[in-house]
Amino acid sequence: MTGVETRRAIAFLLAVSLAGLLRAQAPDAEGLFRQAVGEHQAGSLEAAVRDYRACLELAPQNLQARSNLGAALAGLGRYAEAIEQYRLVLEAAPGQEAVRLNLALAYYKSAQIPQAAAEFEALREHHPEDLRLNLLLGDCYLRQGQFARVVTLLQPLEPAHADDRALAYLLGTALIRSGQVREGEVLVNRILRDGESAEARLLMATSAMMSHDYAAALANFQRAIELNPRLPTLYSLYGQALLDTGDPEGAAAAFTKALAEDPGDFDAHLHLGQILQHGRRFEEALTQYREALQARPGNPEARYAIADAEAAAGRDAEARQGLEELLREAPNFAQGHARLAEVYARLRMSAAAARERRLAGSSGPADDLPLRPGDPAPDFRLALRGSSGTAGPRDFRGKSPLLLVFGSYTCPYLRGQIGAINALYERYGKRIGFLLVYVREAHTAATWQSTRNQREGIALAPAANLVEKAAHADLCVRNLKIRFPAVVDGMDQKVENAYHGWPSAAFLLDASGRILWRSRLNEQLFDRAALESAVDRVLAQKTAP
Repeated sequence: MTGVETRRAIAFLLAVSLAGLLRAQAPDAEGLFRQAVGEHQAGSLEAAVRDYRACLELAPQNLQARSNLGAALAGLGRYAEAIEQYRLVLEAAPGQEAVRLNLALAYYKSAQIPQAAAEFEALREHHPEDLRLNLLLGDCYLRQGQFARVVTLLQPLEPAHADDRALAYLLGTALIRSGQVREGEVLVNRILRDGESAEARLLMATSAMMSHDYAAALANFQRAIELNPRLPTLYSLYGQALLDTGDPEGAAAAFTKALAEDPGDFDAHLHLGQILQHGRRFEEALTQYREALQARPGNPEARYAIADAEAAAGRDAEARQGLEELLREAPNFAQGHARLAEVYARLRMSAAAARERRLAGSSGPADDLPLRPGDPAPDFRLALRGSSGTAGPRDFRGKSPLLLVFGSYTCPYLRGQIGAINALYERYGKRIGFLLVYVREAHTAATWQSTRNQREGIALAPAANLVEKAAHADLCVRNLKIRFPAVVDGMDQKVENAYHGWPSAAFLLDASGRILWRSRLNEQLFDRAALESAVDRVLAQKTAP
């Protein structure tokens, strides 16, 4: 053998030996799997994820490794990645119920509630008596506002699980929020037998809110927060109570906390969007509305809110498209017809606008005011503040439209909207009449105070006579810098009752004395753009040849 041949032989033997050595040192799939399992059981989730993935590179058909990888990712809070792994397992082996349960829980924990509900429903078909599945599915329905489905699901199970507080809480909440308050309170009392709890306080608060007893509602919400601030839906419902009592700032803080706990909270997204839109923060409002729509796909309230924000931002083409699509699917959505009428009017589509206004009227009012557009406005005459004269709707008949504003200084709604109303007066005050009708106080030191009034230091004793009521009216006009005339309703509340104007409301009357537009002054219902549109419309009719 020559020297060259010898060197080649040695090189070959070295190469073979090195390859064998490398094969011996390379980890095999089974070894990686066992190592990952050990790390998983020891709580070393990042290491387990790494080794499960390495195992799957060598053996992608190892479904147990893939399922375990999903569980480790879920343990790290990486739910989107976990869901991907679980779905891959179920594509290969659809009958894996444990994996389907983990998939449902990953959807549930990542606030993808409709998807979670679909998976829980599939599991429940095979296990209809499984209490845990029923409770999880019931909670999914509850979070989607499907209260009747919660009752249908859980009520048959209640006799056999009378001591289960979770069932009592979910069923009680659904009963109360669907208007079956008495039936729900039976379950509240059952929870209370075990002592005070956040769950019981939340149910009591919800019951009080449904009955419009906001003083009791707020007190119980605050106590529930003291007991368990992480209770699901607690901050969301508390925010709604704050918003309903005229405290948008406090409500926004509560909704923000609700979303920190549950990013898929539909109500929190929707109401926070309303607050942002009212503050003319349209892009932020649209973000919240789109999140609400993602939480409840196809929901008409969320779809309307998106189109409404587009319209408020001046993007009428986008608003028109959204509203037309919504109304094709929900033709009885009164607010949608009213808003589309305004959009059509701005786009100079007069015939279409008139049609939508008729449809809006035939669908009924969107609030609790019994006086409707087209109704004659009740007449009255009251003494003007700062003058020896009197004023009432008849003074404007045949002359000009009139905006009547009802409220009191202790009404957070009036204080919240008075800036917009003052701005309207600056713009329209020479062409239409404005009149403030001062009614009884919304909150007094003798009844209960709103959280906003407490924060702003506003407290008045109830007026004992007309002189004290007039003094409150003067304080209101002075502090809120109201530049248009004010009258004070009598102690008999005759005008307030005729218009149902307590705690606050606004009515636009045309020159014939008929109601053209009306609204409560709260954040959810008062729409400055809609009022401006109504004023422009009535002025255009007045000046038309």
